[in-house]
Amino acid sequence: MQKSANLARSYEREIGKHDDEINAREDMLESLDREQKKWDFELERLSDVEKMAQRLAAKVQKK
Repeated sequence: MQKSANLARSYEREIGKHDDEINAREDMLESLDREQKKWDFELERLSDVEKMAQRLAAKVQKK
């Protein structure tokens, strides 16, 4: 009986460790996702600026 109780506690500790690892990985993925969204927004902004510069350059060349 004591052996079963010890084994159960050991399993619970291992499960807890794995839960902590999973939670840490989920937090890291959420952080990376937020960072990716920032970079996507920055890339879109730079693309818009590039298009505007190309339009302005075309107007200047026409003159």
